[in-house]
Amino acid sequence: MRRVNTFHRLCPIVVPALVAALYMGVHQSEAEAAPPPGAGFNDGGGYVTITPGALVLTGQNDFTEVNPSYGWGLGGGYMFAPGALFKGTIGVGFEHNVLMLDGYRFNEFGAHALRVMPELRLGLGGNTIWAYGLVGAGFAATMWSWDTDIGFIDRPRGRDSASGLAVQAGVGMQGFVYRNFFLGAEVDFDAGFFYEKDNDTWGNNDDDTFSLYQVGIEFTLGWKF
Repeated sequence: MRRVNTFHRLCPIVVPALVAALYMGVHQSEAEAAPPPGAGFNDGGGYVTITPGALVLTGQNDFTEVNPSYGWGLGGGYMFAPGALFKGTIGVGFEHNVLMLDGYRFNEFGAHALRVMPELRLGLGGNTIWAYGLVGAGFAATMWSWDTDIGFIDRPRGRDSASGLAVQAGVGMQGFVYRNFFLGAEVDFDAGFFYEKDNDTWGNNDDDTFSLYQVGIEFTLGWKF
């Protein structure tokens, strides 16, 4: 089958552009973005986030070609700030994105990828803005359905799923914009390794494992308690 080339073409262009746009958009003076007392990044405490939109670039092995798609997510956890500059968070994130398979409409042959992962962020910054690296690992699942004749699937219609392990690494930045409300953006690399119990519908492909590699470019809204 064909390997994804969109993934490799777009990453060198999109990732640097996002980092530059994020720095220009989030960077503000301490006075403009100052949160109320006790609510800044230097004070630590709980937080919740929502990612209403993400651009997802997917590469893979042993899969059909996947076009750029979109996703969303939720998260929450606790921030610690033992020093004036060093900060970190421990939390849990949920992510969902669709897989837009090349050459098919989504209702003909479409898929979903889900991840639930504990996450650790470590970085540097002030009371109103900080930048960080992140790592995570946890549960992943994919679900797909089809309602058309596909050359490498035996049945003309059906649905299936697989579960596995997800690992994640990335970089990001967050900054307060009004009181306890902050904005952020992340560039994440996600790798998912899946096992499919019932692989007898995949024609001559009798491999019961497959993997997905994704770069997610995410815009985040957050609230710190």
